[in-house]
Amino acid sequence: MRGDGWVRAGVGVIATVAVFAALQFASSVLAPVAYALFIIAIVWPMQSCLQSHLPRLLALAVVILAVVVVFVVFASLIAWSFGRVGRWLVSEPCEARLVHPRGAMFPTVAAGNVNPSGHAGS
Repeated sequence: MRGDGWVRAGVGVIATVAVFAALQFASSVLAPVAYALFIIAIVWPMQSCLQSHLPRLLALAVVILAVVVVFVVFASLIAWSFGRVGRWLVSEPCEARLVHPRGAMFPTVAAGNVNPSGHAGS
């Protein structure tokens, strides 16, 4: 029948939208799974190469140590960058106020104690 094509197309569109909605709602679960699969895909060749030259348990220990080192390096880079931003906010409050004009981080601005020139105080 002619109507079957339209019905199938409609069902296909509805199914596609439902799948994307389910993926959106499950993103809090699927994102860590995707990251884990990515790490496995990166580490697996290293594990099998080391395993051909070293005992299996030692190769596993080397790979786990390498993954931990990479995570520590990334964590320290993130901490370093937050420290830089924090130091900049403390040392340059006027420029920081220009970046965030409502000044939600600064109590004097949030309280409304700002003169027309934009500086805190009366």
